[in-house]
Amino acid sequence: MNDTSKNVRAYIYGLLDGNVTHDASAVPVVAKPTDLTDYPYIVVQSSNFADDSLKDRFYGVHEVEIQVHTKFPLNFGGQDDCDDISNSILNLIRTRNATSNFGNDTMFAFKQTTQRYLNDDDGQFDYYTKSLFFDADVISNS
Repeated sequence: MNDTSKNVRAYIYGLLDGNVTHDASAVPVVAKPTDLTDYPYIVVQSSNFADDSLKDRFYGVHEVEIQVHTKFPLNFGGQDDCDDISNSILNLIRTRNATSNFGNDTMFAFKQTTQRYLNDDDGQFDYYTKSLFFDADVISNS
């Protein structure tokens, strides 16, 4: 069994890329933002992995973090845009079969575990980030 971290991220990226809109515009999905990344944007990354394999079956749990980043002129924005975009993300993940077969006897099952907000300002803009955490259970006979 190969490391499935990349496959889990690619699957979620594929679900979200081009399918999340806000204010009639597509929200970019990235692995790592740059100075040129427009707000709002979504970041998809793996954060942890726990291996619980048996002798004849690979089983592991990947924790995947999806971050929604928004930016507003100071005192003109809030968490609502993060919540709206997050709801779109959750609906996309939930409308797909929660268990996805990636071939070669490998299966991923997704469930949301937690979420949290971060807020910061630089004196000119307010920045809001909402992080959604999912466990992706990976089961494989190969």
